[in-house]
Amino acid sequence: MRSMMLFLVMVAGMFSEVNTNKGENDYNKDFKDILCDVYMAAKGILSNAGITDEAMQKDVKDAVYGNNKKNAQIKYSGHVEKASLCGNSFHGRGFLCKYKRGGGCLSQSVLGTFLCVCTPGLGSANDKLCGVNLSEYGGQTWSGGWRDNDVLDKTQLFKKVLDNIKYNCTQENGNSQNQLDELGKLEKAVQKIREKVQRGTFGDIYFYLGGIGGGCDGKGVNDVCAAYEGNEKTTVSVKIPWLEKIQEALKTVKPHFKNRRAQTMSKTFPSGNASLQPGTGAARDAENQKELVELPTPTQDEPLVNKKNESETPTPEKKALARTENNKTFRYTNSIPYLAKDINEDNAKITMPKWILQGFILN
Repeated sequence: MRSMMLFLVMVAGMFSEVNTNKGENDYNKDFKDILCDVYMAAKGILSNAGITDEAMQKDVKDAVYGNNKKNAQIKYSGHVEKASLCGNSFHGRGFLCKYKRGGGCLSQSVLGTFLCVCTPGLGSANDKLCGVNLSEYGGQTWSGGWRDNDVLDKTQLFKKVLDNIKYNCTQENGNSQNQLDELGKLEKAVQKIREKVQRGTFGDIYFYLGGIGGGCDGKGVNDVCAAYEGNEKTTVSVKIPWLEKIQEALKTVKPHFKNRRAQTMSKTFPSGNASLQPGTGAARDAENQKELVELPTPTQDEPLVNKKNESETPTPEKKALARTENNKTFRYTNSIPYLAKDINEDNAKITMPKWILQGFILN
């Protein structure tokens, strides 16, 4: 009897440990992070008024949101406008999230790929998907192969997914003001997509973002994905429509921002003075010089207390006058942050001007 009780306690402990480990899985988080980099940088391109290439802007917009004439346009409201090419009879998750020669309408855009990779399918509600607790979706899921669960019936669920995507991507990436930095991040993200897309198993012709080896129909936590056809063992062969459009846009946009930076720098640092080019010591000194504060130069009407008249012996009255002027000077000096007596806010030592020392000598 005692041994039986001990056995039951051990079993209860094992179940307790399993339950406490639930919710630690965060499926597709790596892919979500990379997609966030692409999404935020691409939005930066679209919002930049200095880019006037309308054809390129349209390609980037189609890459991010989709096109309701060619595939499917995704709206933040969660509504999906499918093109007739997507087919009216086939509208299941597995059909829309696998791209092959024009099919896979959702997987042809960034936001559509987000829906394929981050919308909960069937599985444990205690896990996470794309950094979000599945319990936040209130049990709503999206699954099915060809004809099941039309996207038109998933508007509310898609809106929740997109709201989480917008919030998390903004929180993690912020709003950078440096376009070249954003483009550099976009280039790295594009490269990471190529590196992380995974070939399927058992001779599968598809490469996957997310769970591999399934039909991307959301029938399990490992079956939430977007898939793209490839014909070789390397990821170079994989055709990802939205990725290719963004890569083409980078070829146009990056030189544009480089030229703008060069023009800005040429105005700030004239080319005629090579010593003032950015990054040189002279350039830094020139910038620092703008912040210097000069003390007023004594006029002829002011007593030159900093000069010693060797031909004249100082009188007590002149000594008193000199002390008064020196006190005024110290008060004026201390009121200017750049001329603190000892150490300024940056812990830099400030050297006392010689003419103030000479005033002391007169005393």
